[in-house]
Order: sequence, then C-alpha cells, then structure tokens
Amino acid sequence: MKYKKVLIISSVLTILLFITLAFLTIFRVNDVSVTYSVFQHEDYVKAEEIIESYKGRNIFFVDEGEIAQKITENTNLKINTIKKRYPFTLVLDLYASEERFAIKGEDGYYVLDLDYVVLKTRETELNPADNLTDVVLEFQTTIQPEITLKQPLKYADEALFTALKTTISCFESPRDRLLKVVCIETQEAGNFRIEIYMRSGVKIEIYKATQDTREKVLAGISRYQSIVDGDLLKGTIACYKLDSGEITAVYTMGK
Repeated sequence: MKYKKVLIISSVLTILLFITLAFLTIFRVNDVSVTYSVFQHEDYVKAEEIIESYKGRNIFFVDEGEIAQKITENTNLKINTIKKRYPFTLVLDLYASEERFAIKGEDGYYVLDLDYVVLKTRETELNPADNLTDVVLEFQTTIQPEITLKQPLKYADEALFTALKTTISCFESPRDRLLKVVCIETQEAGNFRIEIYMRSGVKIEIYKATQDTREKVLAGISRYQSIVDGDLLKGTIACYKLDSGEITAVYTMGK
C-alpha cells in the first residue's frame, strides 16, 4: 500500500513537471510580427532591439503595456496595437509620430507632434525631411508651458491651451498653411489674443481668444479665403465679437 502511494505521488509529480516544462517551452515567444506604417531607420533599429529582448520569454508573462512604454519612451514611434497570438507570437502595429509644431527653447527648438507630445530637440524649426518649417508656437504670457521630452505639452491655463488647439484644428493641413501661432496675454486680466501668421503673409488676430474661439477663427478663415490677391497678399484680419453678439472678421490691407 505504501509503495502504491509513492507510485501515485511520483506519477502526479511527473505529470506536473511535464506540464510545467511544456508550458515553459511551448508558450515561449519565438516569433514577432511588426508592421511599420512609416519607416524611420533610427527608430526602427531601437524598436527592434526592444522587441528582440522579449523573445524567449513566456508569452503569458509578457506585458503589452510594458512593451508600449519602452517603445514610446525610446523612439518617436507610437503604438496602434500590440497583440498576443498564441502560442508563441507577438504582433505589433507601429506608426511614426509626425512632427508638426516647434517651440523656441534656450538652445534650439522643441519639436512636437500632432498630439502636442514633445518628440525631440533641434537647432532650428526646419524639418529636414521636407525642408518645411514646423508651425512655431509662441507664448507671450506670464505662464509658460511645461516642456518635457516624450511627454505631452502642459500648460497651466487650460482655457488658453484649449483655445490654441481649437484655433489650429480649424485649419486643414495647418503645417502647410501656418507659419506661427502666438498666444498673447493682454492688459485685461484673463484676456488673451491669438495671432495666426499665415505662410502667405496674412495675419489673423483672434481677440478674446478663449471665448467663441472656433466661430472667430472660422470667420477669419472665411474672410481670408475671400481675398483675391493670393500668396502675395499682406494684411491683417481682426476677428472679434460685436456688442450685438455678431462675430465679425475685418481685413486691413498691409504694405
């Protein structure tokens, strides 16, 4: 009877050991499928190094969030999806952050993407990929933005930051049309003006920019589109709300 119990226990332990070994062997990551929507060599190499470090690990203990964090912190790539394909494959879909904005710093410019994430620093606002300058963001305000690499831009005055983002979102392909956007704190407490410098030479001024932002900007764009002198035009379009409640955009010809 005693030997029978020992035999049973030994058999159970053998089965458990076999299952454990199978678990560790079969479900070990040995294949990674990665799709890049935009190929950038430097980021590609860094991402591949990170992904390779997960090969050989048990797929059940691979944390997709950890992979995403490492890739976004060490490259300018963003994550579309990361999936586990059992028993042993990781599937990643990555895309490149597209730079759109630049903020002047002490030693150059901070480069930001479409989501206002700070990607990197560079000596100028010129993007060498296409020889077009990014849209320069300037804050002539008491409060200055908080800038940290690989983190979204932070600005304590939420109303003004929302107005800035709303202003830019009104333009289709803003980088092709805008040269610079300036937030200006006026003498009236809590009042701001946003100045939009078009690549054509026209400036659009949004008065009391945190109020009726979209309506004022769209009025300015509509007035801009009605001007017939094209790219050689110089002048200013002032957008504001009348006492009657009507939003107007007044164009003044420049020299």
